[in-house]
Amino acid sequence: MSQQPARYRRRPAEIDAIQYRATNIAAVLHFVSAGHGTNIVNLHAPANPDHGHIEIPAANGVWRADIGDWIVRSADGELSACRDGLFRATYERAE
Repeated sequence: MSQQPARYRRRPAEIDAIQYRATNIAAVLHFVSAGHGTNIVNLHAPANPDHGHIEIPAANGVWRADIGDWIVRSADGELSACRDGLFRATYERAE
């Protein structure tokens, strides 16, 4: 195996995702609990809902999603949070 740097491309994979917004908290909570088998989501909703966040337990710790972030469910069912800019640079909508 070579010890020299090489260029790699991400393998195509389809995921399920929802963007967390102040106006869709119920849909986000439903998405997180569906297929994940957990209702243990910490919702932090201050008086100004634009500054809320949720914490999602995962196998390797806790994912924090702020307003505008995406909640991603991978093909193996694992949940994670992804910042909007990274999500848009990494994924395109599958029809």
